[in-house]
Amino acid sequence: MPLQASQNCPCACQCTGLRWSQQYTYCSYQPDPSKQAPHNPTVEFRSYDCVYPMHQIYWNLVVQWVVYWALAAYLNNVVPNEVGTRSPVWFVFSPSYWRPRPADQVAAMHRVVQQEAAGKHLPPAADECPLEEDVAAEEDRMRATLLARTSK
Repeated sequence: MPLQASQNCPCACQCTGLRWSQQYTYCSYQPDPSKQAPHNPTVEFRSYDCVYPMHQIYWNLVVQWVVYWALAAYLNNVVPNEVGTRSPVWFVFSPSYWRPRPADQVAAMHRVVQQEAAGKHLPPAADECPLEEDVAAEEDRMRATLLARTSK
């Protein structure tokens, strides 16, 4: 049933509806009319069949956002990406995830250089075209830069 404007409030839009200050108090589930607190519907909005007030909806949205964000960040590391690399399922509990050490990165670069020197790098896919001259020159330049940075 819509609320009607009273003599003191000529415009119904000024008297009805939920105010921000009432977001915690307007909602109380009381199906028995004898237990419902009296109120003036032209002054305040109150719902006795409401089971989920607005402040709980806001908190629910915030909690859902945090949970979904954490789940997306976790799955982004665990599910294999385009090249097939992934982190272990327990990567969150690894200290190296929270505080990576530069020494680990340098060691990884040394391993790459050693694999390159031993000829163990991945061969190009069979369906790829041979490298153009400028691309091959860029690759050689980047390998030389990598070697110079890791040989210090």
